[in-house]
Amino acid sequence: MKLNFINKLYIAMTSILVMAIGIKFFNYKSWEQYYYFSSVCAPESYPIAIHNSYFILADGDLGHIKDEDVDNFTSKWGEEYYYTESSQRERLPVKLVLQYVSYRDKKFYSDTLNLPEKEIKQIFESALRNKQAKELHSYPTDVKGLTFLVGIANDGNVAVWLRGVFWSN
Repeated sequence: MKLNFINKLYIAMTSILVMAIGIKFFNYKSWEQYYYFSSVCAPESYPIAIHNSYFILADGDLGHIKDEDVDNFTSKWGEEYYYTESSQRERLPVKLVLQYVSYRDKKFYSDTLNLPEKEIKQIFESALRNKQAKELHSYPTDVKGLTFLVGIANDGNVAVWLRGVFWSN
């Protein structure tokens, strides 16, 4: 059987497409993606205005953090945003970026904080295995995961909680 030029071209294009799909699959790493929700809180007596708050994920993408309660001055210390919502899986965060103005301190704070990647991954795997993940989204399918809560306190102090059902870390 003799292959003409068109058949060779088709075989080459198919090989390139199969390799590209394989590379995309391994770079996407769906097995390292989880459902989670994140929000910011601050004490009622500590008014702040957030300029930027986001996670830098393991693949370099940016993860959103809800900060509307803080910007509206309705946030309470240790309380999450009133409606947790997450309908897509994402890579876990490796850094937290915060830029905000403290009206009480009369200062602008800007920092990028490293997060403990391995510990966060172990907590997620343990929570999912032990059925301690909380419901983040229920339509059309149940989505369970954990929530990150970033607490901004006075004098530039920051606390990050990772929460599930019946526990907080």
